Amino acid sequence: MTILMKQQYLGDWREGLSAAQCRPLIQHYGRQSSAYFNLQSDVRRFGDPRLGFVAYAPVSTLFGRVNIVFANPVCAPSIQPLLLGQCLEQVPGQFLFSGIDDNVTGDLRSLGFTINAMGTEFRVRIPEFDTVGRDKKQLRHAGNLGRRCQLRVLEQQAREVDTEQMEHISRRWRQHKRVRNHELRLLTRPPVFSDEWGVRRFYAYDRSDRLLGYVFFDPFFENGEVVGYTANILRQDMEQSPSGLLDFIILEAMECFHREGIEYLSLGISPLHNIEAIPATIR
Repeated sequence: MTILMKQQYLGDWREGLSAAQCRPLIQHYGRQSSAYFNLQSDVRRFGDPRLGFVAYAPVSTLFGRVNIVFANPVCAPSIQPLLLGQCLEQVPGQFLFSGIDDNVTGDLRSLGFTINAMGTEFRVRIPEFDTVGRDKKQLRHAGNLGRRCQLRVLEQQAREVDTEQMEHISRRWRQHKRVRNHELRLLTRPPVFSDEWGVRRFYAYDRSDRLLGYVFFDPFFENGEVVGYTANILRQDMEQSPSGLLDFIILEAMECFHREGIEYLSLGISPLHNIEAIPATIR
């Protein structure tokens, strides 16, 4: 494709891209561990189904509409400046970008945005991970839950597990959290209790086959291949399950991913962790 042809084609930007249109783009360009969050059912997407998109959630405020972008644009790096520019020009309202990384901040500075650090993503390289050392004593304790408490972890499709049990555990789990009445969204992804494209689900059972907890893993990609999973939804029965159950499920899932050659596990963003000053100018 010549540069002229590409420039002519790059005028086909629009709002309202569907999740189905965006899945191939995520599979090719979804390098960020939170790329799957762009498929949430109640967000909007601007872009071109052949080139890339930006997902955002419009919010009404006293100062007018604000579009919250909660992850990196999903596109080739060379397309990103144009995609961002077109999005800012064509979508009404002001924009607030969060959950983005250094691959995006430079382009936003050039468009007049001020950048502030908000936290750190915890990502583990699976082939190099172990539980050796004093600082990992708690993980070793969790890793032995299967033997000590006669627990087992199974990877299953959602349709193989009782939905009512999953939802009951999730409701009770939220009662122990600060946000009790609704699920968080955007910077995380609310649980979906039906099967989803690419999502891996691991469930823990006791010796009487009672469901005690589960972890759902969202995939992220590099050039069409899964390179890692994000532990997005973590739930456990707070009254019936032993301490360390969620760590036990994650460790069991990591062993499975290791056998498959998966490189990374992300535990998501930790807000306000390791905050550092950001240079005011582009280097």
